[in-house]
Amino acid sequence: MKYNRLTESQHYFDKFSQGDEKGLEYFYNRLYPSLFYKRSRYIKDDTNAASIVSEAFLRLWLIRNSITDPNHIETFLSNTTIEACKSYYKTSSHNFQRNMLRL
Repeated sequence: MKYNRLTESQHYFDKFSQGDEKGLEYFYNRLYPSLFYKRSRYIKDDTNAASIVSEAFLRLWLIRNSITDPNHIETFLSNTTIEACKSYYKTSSHNFQRNMLRL
């Protein structure tokens, strides 16, 4: 069973690396719910947590050529969303939302 998951992840990682949106969709569907849950609990704001996680996936897509393997995707998303949550607390709510809208 674990072997199939690894094979599946690698298959979709290859698509992701080649710029096929099906690869991004696979990782989005697999990782978004958990990231959203963790970050919304951290900042206690569902709307901004959703924005943080969505922005992380956008950044991931933009830098996909520098991502080396499926585990790197998870590490990148985790680190990016944690840093964004820390930024959320360092910035007033109004400024944070304005910065998110700049994307």
